[in-house]
Amino acid sequence: MTELIKVEIRLPFAMGALSKNMDFVPKSGGEELRGRGLVTRHWAPWPRRHPSVFPVMTTGYMPRKDHWVRHRFQTCNYSFILSGRGEYRLGGRVWKVEGPSVLMQWPSVVPEYGPEPGGGTWEELFITYPARSMARLRAAGLFRADRPCWRVRETVGLQEKLEELARLAADAAGGEGSADRVDRVCEALILESVLAESRAEPDAVEAAVRRILRGLRQNFSTRMNWEAVARAEGLSYSTFRRRWQEVVGMPPSAMQERLRMRAACQMLVETRRTVAEVAEACGFEDALYFSRRFRAAQGMPPREYRGRHRGEGPGRG
Repeated sequence: MTELIKVEIRLPFAMGALSKNMDFVPKSGGEELRGRGLVTRHWAPWPRRHPSVFPVMTTGYMPRKDHWVRHRFQTCNYSFILSGRGEYRLGGRVWKVEGPSVLMQWPSVVPEYGPEPGGGTWEELFITYPARSMARLRAAGLFRADRPCWRVRETVGLQEKLEELARLAADAAGGEGSADRVDRVCEALILESVLAESRAEPDAVEAAVRRILRGLRQNFSTRMNWEAVARAEGLSYSTFRRRWQEVVGMPPSAMQERLRMRAACQMLVETRRTVAEVAEACGFEDALYFSRRFRAAQGMPPREYRGRHRGEGPGRG
C-alpha cells in the first residue's frame, strides 16, 4: 500500500484556532473565501473506482504565500487566490490579482505571479492535473489560454466546495471513493469559479448589444429587422454586427435560430402540440421549412425527435 504524506497547515493569523472539525465561515457574494481546514495531499496514486476524465494529481494549500513564482510547469494547474493581492504576468500582459481570483499555469508557458512586494502575502489553494487533461479541460470550457486569470464575483458556491474538499483531504485513512469524490469536487470548484467570473463593466455599445440579446431571448419567434434594431439602440449596422459577434460569438440570425430550435425541442417533448403548431410558435410560417431546418440542426425530423425523447425518464411510456 502506498504511504501517504499528510501536510496539515494551520492558519496562524486573525482567524482563530483551527478546530478539529474544520470550522468554516461561509461568505456572501464578493467577499474573501476561507481555506480553514485545507491540507496538502497528493492524489495521483489513490485508486479510483469511477475514474473521472479530470483526475486530480495534487491539491495544495499555502495560507501565507510570500514569494513569486516563475516556472515552466509540466502540469495543468489552477491556483485559487482566496485572499490577498498581487499580480499575474504572461506574454507581456499583466493582470492585477485580488482574492478571490483564479490563476492558471500549463505546459509551454512561463507565467510569473505572486503577492504584492514589500512583505505582501496571499492565501492560495492549488489543484494540479496531468498535462494530458488539458485538451479535455479546454473542450469543457474550463481551460482558456486567452483568459488565464479571472476574478470571482460570487463565493457561496465556491465556499461549499472548499468545505467538501477540506473534509476529503483531512481523511488520513482515505476512505473508499475519496479520490473519486475529490476529482468531482475539484471539477465543480473550477466550474463554479468560471460561472461566477466577474466581468468588467460593459461599455455603451456592449451594453446595447446585451439589451438586444435579452430582447431576442424573450421574442425569438418574432421576425427581426436587425438594421432597425441597431438604429433603435443608436448603433450603425456595421458596429452592431462587429460587437455582436465579439459578445455572442455568432451572427444574430444564427443566435435566433438556435433559440427557436431549443424552444422547438422543448415543445415537442413537453407538449402535445402538432409539428405545425410548434413551427408557428417558434416563428416559422411554413411547417415544411421548419422541419428541414430542424432536421439540419438536430439530425432527425421533429416527429422522430419527439418519439425518441418523450419516453425518457422513469414512469414514462
